[in-house]
Amino acid sequence: MKKILPAIAVSAFLAAMPVMGAFAIDSQSHDVTVGEVDETIYSVDIYWGGDLAFDWKYDEETNSYDFRAKKSCFVMRGDVAYQGDWYGIGVQNYLSAAKGAGLVYSDSECANAYYGDIDPDTMYYSRIGVNGQIIVTDHSTNGSLSATMSFTPEENYNWVVGKTASIASVTTDGRVHYYNDPDDVPSNELWQTNRFENPIFLIQDYFYLEKAPNTDLSTKTVSANDKIGTLTINITPVTN
Repeated sequence: MKKILPAIAVSAFLAAMPVMGAFAIDSQSHDVTVGEVDETIYSVDIYWGGDLAFDWKYDEETNSYDFRAKKSCFVMRGDVAYQGDWYGIGVQNYLSAAKGAGLVYSDSECANAYYGDIDPDTMYYSRIGVNGQIIVTDHSTNGSLSATMSFTPEENYNWVVGKTASIASVTTDGRVHYYNDPDDVPSNELWQTNRFENPIFLIQDYFYLEKAPNTDLSTKTVSANDKIGTLTINITPVTN
């Protein structure tokens, strides 16, 4: 029995010791609050491409009437093959060919046709600025917008289709053609892009009109000052 007593004494001592973690420590808390708040301010500018009036003209090339965008007067120097945003054939070559069609002018109003030689050091003018380029610019802060265009014709012009393209070119005889790829532009046309690689420019397209396929023009009436339809810019916030 003497050998067992020390073990019993040790067991009793351990039982009397407190259990670790049995006492709770008071919890603590701290308020979580909002600091600075960024406000979203939506702002957009729309350039409507000048005059959105389209002339109804006869085209001898297609032997048909069609809508044509109006053109504005632009200055070009005779020796420049690349000037600003103008591309295509050399300006001097364009002016030399276009003057035969009476499309080169000596004044900034494009009122006095010029038929003389093209002097490399002289400024000439031609109606090569195509109206109808719609530019939508996003100036929003702490947010962004998206934009699309839609065209709704009037009932009596329901045979008219609204289209868009990134390039409007002008031939040496004054016709306007539309393209989306610079490689598609023929070498005898001068074109302007005016496009900027910047996300703030939501739309940079030319708007134009075409007849719907198989339109019978003998049943249609086009009169000056008619409302053809409504071009709408649809703008919505971009949400993630």
